[in-house]
Amino acid sequence: MEKRVKDILVKHFTTTEVYDIIKGLKQLAFFKLPASTKYHCASKGGLAKHSMNVYEKSMELLPVLGDGTVTPKDIVITSLLHDLNKCMKGYTPNTLKSGLDSTVVPYKSDALLSGDGSLSCYLIRDVLGISLTPIQYNAIANHNIWEEDWKKNTILVHKNLIGYRLMLILVTADLYCSQVQEVL
Repeated sequence: MEKRVKDILVKHFTTTEVYDIIKGLKQLAFFKLPASTKYHCASKGGLAKHSMNVYEKSMELLPVLGDGTVTPKDIVITSLLHDLNKCMKGYTPNTLKSGLDSTVVPYKSDALLSGDGSLSCYLIRDVLGISLTPIQYNAIANHNIWEEDWKKNTILVHKNLIGYRLMLILVTADLYCSQVQEVL
């Protein structure tokens, strides 16, 4: 998975930037952690796999939902890095009293450490050295809106839709991957 991520990054960043991004992702254990405790991509390396799935779905959605202002580099940054906050979640294998690993809930996490999309933005800036545009920041910081008060946040998305097509693409791709593609 690391090679696939690197192959995408080299199309949009300098060699030095790619080196720093991969180094930061390794430091955060991005390629080793699960995407969730028991639902989508709940296995070693699941976070990178989920992020790659979101990238691929976002690229499919770009011609349909993009408005000409969203670039492939926007998609790369937001889709591959949207869940970096999960690197701070404190995932540990869920070992049963019998000594075997649980197959129902493979991982435990400390939800207090997980933060939100804003934490992902902080990690992107401070660990990976990527300066986000306001549109990229908004998309990542708000990509979990569907998990919260749907009616309130639907209005938020609608009000910002013209300037925030990137968020629409990311939310749609993430929702599809985590709730359909990765749980079948």
